[in-house]
Amino acid sequence: MKTILFVLLIGAAVFSVEAQSPNNSTVADDEMVCGLHSDLVNIEVSVWSERAGYIKDLTEKDFIVYEEKTAQSIEFFLFDEQTNRYSIGYYPEIDFSFDQKWRKVEIKVNLSKEKKREYGEVTVSGTNGYYPSLLNQN
Repeated sequence: MKTILFVLLIGAAVFSVEAQSPNNSTVADDEMVCGLHSDLVNIEVSVWSERAGYIKDLTEKDFIVYEEKTAQSIEFFLFDEQTNRYSIGYYPEIDFSFDQKWRKVEIKVNLSKEKKREYGEVTVSGTNGYYPSLLNQN
């Protein structure tokens, strides 16, 4: 009974995947079809201090992201130890998806008093903008 149920479930899963293939086309076994679309903007920056070198202990709360002078809500945050870069992702407040203009992004670091004493002045370097139309390329 378990074997029959297993075969039926596998058959239903295969039928479901085939039914979801776009344009009724055949998908090769090693290809994966995905219909996800996201306008998440990912900006990578490094933070440097004369006193401490690369700063590696910042959190999402230490950063403020501005796009075209409008503060953005950070949705994704990650620090990469190998590259000493922070990856900060956000969804733009305004839909510029069909706009061909360069969108200026500014990342500011807002350090606590303790961190300011420890690090002194910090420099943020990295990507300073993007073209929205490139987000929608398939």
